[in-house]
Amino acid sequence: MKRKNTPTAPKIVEYLAKKQVNRWELSKELDKSYANIHSNINKLQEEGYIKVAEIKPSEKNPNMQVEYYRLTFRGLVFALGQITTTEELEKTAKLYKDELLVFREWDSFKAHGATEEIMENVKVYSCLEPPPTVTYGVNMWELAARNRFSAGIPGEEIRQTMNEWLLGVYFPILIEKRKRTIETIKDNQTLRDFVNEKFKNEVERTRAALDRWKDLLNMFS
Repeated sequence: MKRKNTPTAPKIVEYLAKKQVNRWELSKELDKSYANIHSNINKLQEEGYIKVAEIKPSEKNPNMQVEYYRLTFRGLVFALGQITTTEELEKTAKLYKDELLVFREWDSFKAHGATEEIMENVKVYSCLEPPPTVTYGVNMWELAARNRFSAGIPGEEIRQTMNEWLLGVYFPILIEKRKRTIETIKDNQTLRDFVNEKFKNEVERTRAALDRWKDLLNMFS
């Protein structure tokens, strides 16, 4: 049987967003040769997109240890741009609930019927048809985080930005269409504290910027 002639690396990242698997399972699920999977796994590890989650004995040969992989936070950032349905997003949220506040509180969003709104926020920042010349494809999530990762900005700061984007707090025009998201935040103390802190910091930054402009303008008066 002829194997699929599609880029392997982004497919691996996309698959690991939904399930933690080993190289043999990836070879079977993605219909790629083991050599192809092996090469791309190594490259993705080197570039910081995936990591070994655990090592377990092989089911077929208990004497053989098998590595199981999951996304790093950087890999998750990229994978968000490949997700197109709420069902896929929920699988990712459950598997990576410790990576993002929005994922940890997923059940609250689901209880308020707000998961579709979160999915819409994902789409706002996603370019689902990446340029073919780019190795792993490009989406807004990856572009926004790439320079920050390269600059060594703490992961916690990047996580905060991702949570803000998922909640839609950067764009008031979107929030007006996210009534169920707002209801979820109002009823969830953790989310409410997060949003309040975000805007408290924004007010302080804006006040500092205005004070700086006043000082500069006084120089020319």
